[in-house]
Amino acid sequence: MVVSMDVIINKQYGDATNQHTCEYWVQAARRKWVIACIAGPPCETWSCARGAPLPDALEQQKETYCSGPRILRDLEHLWGFDSLTLRELRQVSVGNALLCFALLMVIELIITDGYALLEHPAEPLDDGTKASIWRLPLLKALECFPNVEIIRFAQGLMGASSPKPTNLLLVNLPLLLQDLHEGRVRTELLRMAAIGKSNDGSWRTSALKEYAPAMCRSIAISLFRAFQSCPVADAAEEPLPAFLQLCQSLVQTDFGESMGADYAGS
Repeated sequence: MVVSMDVIINKQYGDATNQHTCEYWVQAARRKWVIACIAGPPCETWSCARGAPLPDALEQQKETYCSGPRILRDLEHLWGFDSLTLRELRQVSVGNALLCFALLMVIELIITDGYALLEHPAEPLDDGTKASIWRLPLLKALECFPNVEIIRFAQGLMGASSPKPTNLLLVNLPLLLQDLHEGRVRTELLRMAAIGKSNDGSWRTSALKEYAPAMCRSIAISLFRAFQSCPVADAAEEPLPAFLQLCQSLVQTDFGESMGADYAGS
């Protein structure tokens, strides 16, 4: 079963900021009831689009510019600046909590020899002072494990509306990069950047939260191949009926057409 862990689906078991919920899924991974994890922790507080100059919609004819949401992190403050507004502090705290849970699940799956994929925007190569999760010491330490690698590719080749350079941390998925290249739908990248707002007032980065179908297909192919080659752990404890029932309730098959806000906190 492919479980969608999200508060939209289940306020308790989809809440990665809840300590008891985190412990529940970690224990499931340790029991080998969870054998794989795909994580895309929120990137809005890390985005290089923050602080970029934006044309003021009311003053475009005068060629004046305003700034987007201000920068909340840098290389010296990767977990967030000391001085933030209350709303920014909540936003950074939620982002940190979700990232830490994703990394915790990755570590558990490294230990149990499972499979994991963690997706996040690639670090900016033109500025070493900007914040990126890939500059966290913990991420650099995880890359030292023999069954872990970090790859870089552009989601624009998979059909995204901008180049969207992306890093993926992979656990026991050595053929994913090959699968991504075989699933490309473009030979050249688009040159447009997702900066500023669209005509309807939404941020252009919002649409990029959703992975292109070709990227999802490539990930599914790699995971399916990995599962096929993985021997069944006969000594592992059978999942409890209550766990299976919960997982079944978290399998999401209906999807809407609207894109929610990056951060819905008040």
